[in-house]
Amino acid sequence: MLTTGRILRERARCMCPRFGDAYTRTEKADEIKNEVAFYRIKKCVTKKLDTLDLSGCSIPFVFDELRQVPSLAMTIVDLNLARNQLFNSDSVFVVLQALQNLKRLSIANNFLNGKLSELSGSLGNLEELDLDGNQVSE
Repeated sequence: MLTTGRILRERARCMCPRFGDAYTRTEKADEIKNEVAFYRIKKCVTKKLDTLDLSGCSIPFVFDELRQVPSLAMTIVDLNLARNQLFNSDSVFVVLQALQNLKRLSIANNFLNGKLSELSGSLGNLEELDLDGNQVSE
């Protein structure tokens, strides 16, 4: 009996992938997304950009580099952290409070819940804050 390409494709379609394989692929994808986030930060520093888009990078926390690199902390005006895995608003705003020139911040569609951190009030120049898609109660 001859095994054709069509038969091989049908076998692959019918077979269920192992659970561990799906987990490994997800972990590898998250690693790549983190590398993309670091590349975007590096690009923002080298080109002295005032906008930083880290949306959809699956980051579980805000990188300390945002507050540790003085040129970056002083130039960022617009920061997009939407569609990540941010959970604790206190840990988010501990880092973001160093960005004193920040005017626009999007942390929409993360896993923030409960009361918004009091540290959010330390961003004196903030004009826009997007919290859609979170479970922030106050």
